[in-house]
Amino acid sequence: MMDESDLKRLLESSAADTRRHVDIAAKGINNDVRLVADAVAQLDQKVDRETSRLQGQIDRGFADTQAMIRFSPTS
Repeated sequence: MMDESDLKRLLESSAADTRRHVDIAAKGINNDVRLVADAVAQLDQKVDRETSRLQGQIDRGFADTQAMIRFSPTS
């Protein structure tokens, strides 16, 4: 039969084990979050590059259209 001190040691041991497991799980989650954050940052950069590229095409197309209108025989 367990006395109070045995029960206390058992609970402390169990709490320490639980804490170790939680710490390990938390580290894994932190690593996963870091990976996701890195992927989001890379995707954000890719979207920025594509947006800049498309904006450049739009600007050039607009400039070309303005030039054609400016030099058309009916203007």
